[in-house]
Amino acid sequence: MYHAGSERRLFAQIAESGVKEPLVGVTKSGQHILLDGFKRWRCAKKLSLPSLPFRSISTDESTGIIGFVRHSNAHSLTIVEQACLVGELRRVHGLSISEIARQLEKSVAWVSIRCSVLADMSPLVREHVMLGNFPIYSYMYHVRQFMRINKSAPEDADSFVGATAAKGLSQRDIGLLASAYFKGGAEIRRQIDDGKINICLESLHKTDVTAVDYSKEEQGVIADLDLVGRRMRRLGFSIKKASLKSPSFFATAQLLSGGIIRALPTFTEGIKYLYDRGRPEKERCHLT
Repeated sequence: MYHAGSERRLFAQIAESGVKEPLVGVTKSGQHILLDGFKRWRCAKKLSLPSLPFRSISTDESTGIIGFVRHSNAHSLTIVEQACLVGELRRVHGLSISEIARQLEKSVAWVSIRCSVLADMSPLVREHVMLGNFPIYSYMYHVRQFMRINKSAPEDADSFVGATAAKGLSQRDIGLLASAYFKGGAEIRRQIDDGKINICLESLHKTDVTAVDYSKEEQGVIADLDLVGRRMRRLGFSIKKASLKSPSFFATAQLLSGGIIRALPTFTEGIKYLYDRGRPEKERCHLT
């Protein structure tokens, strides 16, 4: 997936000191098939570098993909990237869902979810998601859900994503806009299609009953939850980068990480409580 900010920083690093961490992939019949290192490859191409370090993990594509995904915690693959690789195993290499699950040592449900992520995603939506212009979770839990509930046409998703992509919107704002777009009237849909996003959001924030009913303490919790979610995702991409290597960094990170680990039990208990409490009684899973 593309990320303009990280690629700009990576470009500057590579321009100064070259590509130090090898690209990873499969070598088959003398050809290098890339699995990990697309950002480094794009930066190197812009810099016209003649060659790059490359580490081959297999001579077979499906075996290479399986091995790469199994160890993807170290590479912070997004759910979309996982879905693309799982889809490759199914479409190109003919592996069944159960076989993929067995080889990846994952559940069948884990594989099925990733098979379905891209199934009903149009080329336009997929492009915006892969470019980082539209959050995948906003598509999965807002756009796709409303489409299924309202039996909306795929063109509606294209129109909504096209109108709201690359606008710097939070997932909460996208959720509000999606609800209005797929469940509201023709007027607000027309405003969103015309790009009047700020006007729509201002109106929605004023009329959103749940937002109006928030107490000051509740507003603070909602803001913290949104911030924690975004920071967790960002940390997931950055904490295992090879460029993080100075002793002073790891000394400080160890202290901070220790504090987080000690706070995790209380934090996790509270998050599970909020998740369960917000569901209707008959749908509560009573997480433990």
